Amino acid sequence: MKEGDMVRVTDRAATRSDTRSGLYYPYYANLTGRIFKLYGKGDTAEAAVEVDVETLPADIAARHLEVSAQMRKAATGAARNEEIPLRYVILTSVMDLKRRTARTPGPERATAAVAPPQPARSAAALPAGGKAAVSRPARRAPGTP
Repeated sequence: MKEGDMVRVTDRAATRSDTRSGLYYPYYANLTGRIFKLYGKGDTAEAAVEVDVETLPADIAARHLEVSAQMRKAATGAARNEEIPLRYVILTSVMDLKRRTARTPGPERATAAVAPPQPARSAAALPAGGKAAVSRPARRAPGTP
């Protein structure tokens, strides 16, 4: 395999080795994309794969649309009217990749049912006091992991 090759991540069960290395997760299964960068050689080679947005799971695809819309809204000038390309790159073992051709796309995910991002709530829709509830992670005491 070489940089620029179109690939699909194999569908298999994750192993303990995968958990330790972080190179394969079950949700990588059947993602398609192009090899962005190769690291190493042989059986231990790793690849950074730029994932095709169309093959992302529906919840991730929805978040993609949401973030893209937020970035476009925050942009100024002519950039506000342009599409803002967001990339998803995963690092995985080359052994978990299969070549694919332009004529054989990967399995489709349920991205067709993705709802468009919701507009920001108006002040009238906010609870009393005018502030929306925000969920934040609990703070840890200094020195604790």
